[in-house]
Amino acid sequence: MTPLFNFERKNNQEHLCIPMHVRFKLDCCGLKVTTQQWQNLIQEEKEIANSTPCQTVDERTNYKEVVGTIILARTGQRAGEMAPEPMPAWLNERTIPLRVENAFASNGCGLTVEQWSDLAPIQRFALIKLTRPGHEMTSSFVEALKEFGLLK
Repeated sequence: MTPLFNFERKNNQEHLCIPMHVRFKLDCCGLKVTTQQWQNLIQEEKEIANSTPCQTVDERTNYKEVVGTIILARTGQRAGEMAPEPMPAWLNERTIPLRVENAFASNGCGLTVEQWSDLAPIQRFALIKLTRPGHEMTSSFVEALKEFGLLK
């Protein structure tokens, strides 16, 4: 099983949120799964979504089919679809998204391009997700900053 970030452990233990590693895969393959759909899955199905590879084009196609089939079978609803971004912001090591910069500033700290580029793509992805519009800014963002070594 792909490890959880420390900042998401509580929510995952309560089965409230889709783990970042799974969200990452969903975004890569163009599948939209709602939190409610995720919460309806049994643990074995969540483990399949977590452990199925999703790096190559073929793996992404397979992942989308496997997870989409699980969601439909369990919930009776199709997972949504979206076009994967050809160059997502989390892959750009040289440009910090404005909303991430703003979130850092609102927490009284800054982020350099060097710090941003030193992060793993999944860490950049997590920071982008934690600062997206409509996402309730919780202690998760500050916890993530600490976990990623960006805040003491």
